[in-house]
Amino acid sequence: MALKRYIFLFVGWLALFLGAIGIILPIVPTTPFLIVAGYCFSRVSPELHQWLLDLRVFGPMLRDWESHRVIRVRAKILATGAIVLLMSYPIIFAERAIWLRVVVVAIGVALVSFIWSCRSELPEEATRRFK
Repeated sequence: MALKRYIFLFVGWLALFLGAIGIILPIVPTTPFLIVAGYCFSRVSPELHQWLLDLRVFGPMLRDWESHRVIRVRAKILATGAIVLLMSYPIIFAERAIWLRVVVVAIGVALVSFIWSCRSELPEEATRRFK
């Protein structure tokens, strides 16, 4: 079990680091990495998970996701842009087999479809609670 804990901690910290880079570099999506970090920390350390939820910058995104499975429109737009930008290079410029290009497109479409299938706004009853 100790190995599993270390793996979750490593992946959680790595995802948090990549999410923080996403704030500075617009081509790196922040929200998906934060969701991964929150998931990993919740599995092995309630303290780290709560610390992550309490962060001023990341906390609101994670609380929206964990409580209502909401990804705000701004985060969806940024994530979609990053996915399209990062996946366009191997599709357009890299000389790879057509089947590999199809796989890259399929993964991109699946990711973007998932992101846009999530709600963008908190449910009305949740917004009333915060007023």
